[in-house]
Amino acid sequence: MNGTELKMEPDSRYRLVAGDLVISNPVKAKDAGSYQCVASNSRGTVEFSAEERDPVKITEGWGVMFACSPPPHYPGLSYRWLLNEFPNFIPADGRRFVSQTTGNLYIAKTEASDLGNYSCFATSHIDFITKSVFSKFSRLSLAAEDARQYAPSIKARFPADTYALAGQMVTLECFAFGNPVPRIKWRKLDGSQASKWISSEPLLQIQDVGFEDEGTYECEAENIKGRDTYQGRIIIQAQPEWLKVITDTEADIGSDLRWSCAAAGKPRPAVRWLRDGQPLTSQVPARAAAAPPCAPGLAVPKLLLHTSSPFCLAANPSRPPPVYHPSSMRPHEAAKRWHGPHPQQVPPPVSLPSQPLFHAAAGARGRFSGRISSTLDLPLSDLQVAAQALRSLSRQHRDAWCWLDTKKKRPTFSPTENQAGSKLPHESVMKLSPEHTRPEFRFCFSHLMGSSSCLPVQNRIEVSGGELRFSKLVLEDSGMYQCVAENKHGTVYASAELTVQALAPDFRLNPVKRLIPAARSGKVIIPCQPRAAPKATVLWTKGTELLINSSRVTITADGTLILQNISKSDEGKYTCFAENFMGKANSTGILSVRDATKITLAPSSADINVGENLTLQCHASHDPTMDLTFTWSLDDFPIDFDKSEGHYRRASVKEAVGDLTILNTQLKHSGRYTCTAQTVVDSASESATLTVRGPPGPPGGVVVRDIGDTSVQLSWSRGFDNHSPIARYLVEARTLLSNKWKQMRTNPVNIEGNAETAQVVNLIPWMDYEFRVLASNILGVGEPSLPSSKIRTKEAAPTVAPSGLGGGGGAPNELIINWTPTLRDYQNGDGFGYILSFRKKGTQGWLTARVPHAESLHYVYRNESIGPYTPFEVKIKAYNRKGEGPESLTAIVYSAEEEPKVAPSRVTAKAVLSSEMDVSWEPVEQGDMTGVLLGYEIRYWKDGDKEEAADRVRTAGLVTSAHVTGLNPNTKYHVSVRAYNRAGTGPPSPSTNVTTTKPRGHLATSPGLFRGLRSASSGTPWWHTQMSLRLRGTRYCSTQPASYTRPRGNRGEHTNFSQQMLYRQDSHSAPTLYLASKSRIDIPVPEDFTHAFVQIRVTGPGGDGVPAEVHILRNSGTSMMVEDSVTRPVPHAVIVANSLVMLALIGYLEL
Repeated sequence: MNGTELKMEPDSRYRLVAGDLVISNPVKAKDAGSYQCVASNSRGTVEFSAEERDPVKITEGWGVMFACSPPPHYPGLSYRWLLNEFPNFIPADGRRFVSQTTGNLYIAKTEASDLGNYSCFATSHIDFITKSVFSKFSRLSLAAEDARQYAPSIKARFPADTYALAGQMVTLECFAFGNPVPRIKWRKLDGSQASKWISSEPLLQIQDVGFEDEGTYECEAENIKGRDTYQGRIIIQAQPEWLKVITDTEADIGSDLRWSCAAAGKPRPAVRWLRDGQPLTSQVPARAAAAPPCAPGLAVPKLLLHTSSPFCLAANPSRPPPVYHPSSMRPHEAAKRWHGPHPQQVPPPVSLPSQPLFHAAAGARGRFSGRISSTLDLPLSDLQVAAQALRSLSRQHRDAWCWLDTKKKRPTFSPTENQAGSKLPHESVMKLSPEHTRPEFRFCFSHLMGSSSCLPVQNRIEVSGGELRFSKLVLEDSGMYQCVAENKHGTVYASAELTVQALAPDFRLNPVKRLIPAARSGKVIIPCQPRAAPKATVLWTKGTELLINSSRVTITADGTLILQNISKSDEGKYTCFAENFMGKANSTGILSVRDATKITLAPSSADINVGENLTLQCHASHDPTMDLTFTWSLDDFPIDFDKSEGHYRRASVKEAVGDLTILNTQLKHSGRYTCTAQTVVDSASESATLTVRGPPGPPGGVVVRDIGDTSVQLSWSRGFDNHSPIARYLVEARTLLSNKWKQMRTNPVNIEGNAETAQVVNLIPWMDYEFRVLASNILGVGEPSLPSSKIRTKEAAPTVAPSGLGGGGGAPNELIINWTPTLRDYQNGDGFGYILSFRKKGTQGWLTARVPHAESLHYVYRNESIGPYTPFEVKIKAYNRKGEGPESLTAIVYSAEEEPKVAPSRVTAKAVLSSEMDVSWEPVEQGDMTGVLLGYEIRYWKDGDKEEAADRVRTAGLVTSAHVTGLNPNTKYHVSVRAYNRAGTGPPSPSTNVTTTKPRGHLATSPGLFRGLRSASSGTPWWHTQMSLRLRGTRYCSTQPASYTRPRGNRGEHTNFSQQMLYRQDSHSAPTLYLASKSRIDIPVPEDFTHAFVQIRVTGPGGDGVPAEVHILRNSGTSMMVEDSVTRPVPHAVIVANSLVMLALIGYLEL
């Protein structure tokens, strides 16, 4: 229980009774769990032989194999090997291999570390149970010698033929001895390697193997001394799988049925059939089972027999029955001899009742009697088939009969004697001898013209592989049938139920329609479809008149009545009579004749261009008692207005008008339009043809031939011109590098509309192309053809020199040359590379270098004689397998640079703000440079720090000044400048010193900024001339570091501070800057002054303060108003005067 073995002790609650576990008084807490039943016998335990294993001695360096030799077992085992002790398992590496097929251990090349004792460790896995055992140890000894090398020899081989089921995993093993240790490679000899391969040296595993993996596989072992190979086949087989199955079927009694099923598999599955679980084989028709073949005789009274075969006669009672005498004549000859009407010469006819002959359970036996004095004892099913066949034949022919046939020898006949010894004239006895076997019924009939024929003898149930055929189904054929497909890998079943029905005709589910409307001069179809089994015989009547086929009346094989060219006289009751041997039934409908529907205005054919609109007219008349509907079809396919994408709509809502409007016509709208006006009884149709002209359709069959390096020849077939002649063709192409189609140049340049071939020129050599052709006419360019097959133009030498030639940089004594790799479009062939030519400027000879691979983009030339920053002349050209291309223009490339040797001079530094400074210097001379000057590096460090800790700022180009930020206020700095290039930084300039200014604080001005505004003369309005602003006691405050001491003075006084004012007349005008060292600023103003913006800021050694802005408004002719722009509301006052306006702002304004 739960993986723990239960102990069956005498006093235990557990008892084992014939394999059943009995638990007495079970307790949920103790006994609930998962129970497993394990059965074993003397053959079910894996144990190794107890015999000691022989030691193995071998020369070091040679290979060795240890045999596992496991005992017989099922299922398979997994194997590992122990070295000396548990659990020291030997790892699987390239030198050692454990076969999971045999369990053997292989060592490709022995080493000193392999000395020791070896044991095979085998494990069985049965569901959740695992058991492991190990063999006796075998000791390995090595003889020390100089290990010589030798070629591989494959020792572990997979079978020559490996059979596998589709969908499983296949594992092949291959391992070889050799020194050095061989490498294992796998290949499939008759196909490509599949992505499902998992190859790990000695093993090849194929997951989910399929039939495409079938073939010959080769294992190759190789080392430096040689190689060894081994080949074997994988043969894929498969379990049966259904391709076709049978389904539940209902069939009529007396009908034929064919069932078939098919299955795939390898080997090919065998198919057999079961009925109700029992094997089903072919069955012969009804047999005469009255007497065994060795019986002395079978009396058939009242039947006159001829010498070929006995027969029983079923004559048509409506005619005089024929009389057959025993003679050598065939039945059709005997039928010509008529006798009578003498009672003693005329045998009574056989009467066949209209109801079923017998009512008995399936498998019962009945008697075929009629008016025959003696009887034949036959199975019920055979009697039913015989009776039904005779009744059907006797209706269609003059008379019908059946006779008994034997497989071997014809029976003999003798007259029957009466008690007085005289022979009865109309009785004979059929003599059966032991040679007569399996007498059978055959059905025959004589035709009205005197000839006769018989139905062939055949099996009523035939089983032929996957086919099951029934002839003349009987009720006993009903049952559950199974088709079984099987091969050695498995079995599959397909099941279906056969129900044989015997039903009298029944119209309850499908009666004849009660009221049948029909149109005058039209046609009406009246189905007669009763439910019946077997199929019923159908008769039609109109009133009391029996209907037969005529020029206007047709009764089809399935009983449907068709009346044509209907007139008013055809109105009346029509009755369908149905009959089979199970019974009779009928159903009646009334035919009513109505006025016919007619098209009064038919649609007219039209011819339009793509995009135009058109209305097709259709009017009709009809019987006013019925509804009229219109439908339209295009080329006999109904038009769905809801799915027409807005192209079709009805033009009128009137009942008698069915006009169709086509909007924005397209080529697909061309065709034959049919308008159908219909009622429930008839319809009328008229058609018209619409031709839509448009751009040509796509050409077909684009073929590429005569492929050159820059040209190909195209041919195509003409497409539809869509009712407008093709004027010209266009050719487009695309490469695999781009999906965009481009128009190509052709020869001739303009391809006429009647052409079907052209040459495409100016192609790129060694390029993959697809081509397509487009046709055009006066209405536009049509759809393109399908792309041609992909082709590749031939190779050619490069025609374009590589671009982007340059270089420089690198290590000392190096010349680095760079270029832009050539695109695939311009390589023109395989084997692409570059040829470089270079020389020191001013010398004569050229050095060359060949650089393979199209992806290459630089070349490094090293030489101790190359000086720093030495100019070289460089050229480049491309090559491929076809030759070399043109050279590029000569470029100047400098060798590797060295650091600058000269320092800048005259370095000055000036403090700008408390955290910023400006540094300037004199540049170095270009003649002193050993490379390209990239710029200058400014280093600065605090007084007292070392230069190595300096901060650095770099400039780019030839600028000779820099602005440095992020400094500490009121701090002394040392500054030096160096030149730099790609090789590094040059020597420093002599350092200079600079001290940053003291930091600015928060500079504030009293919000009472203006003491007043006045004009220049008292008699002139203030806004006509100028405005005078007086600063009221400005107050400053400054926040500084603790080490800073601000000079003290009177309130509002500081000798180093001044005021700046920006004045603007409006928000769009340019501002004017005013400076004031005092507390007053005079500002000229225009005569039309209405308002102004004034911005005041305080500036000092530490920088500028935050500006404050006020807005001055003219309120009326003699007053003005000041608005403060800061976010915090500032109270203000308006002062009015003729000659002087005073403005006071209350509160504080921070600047």
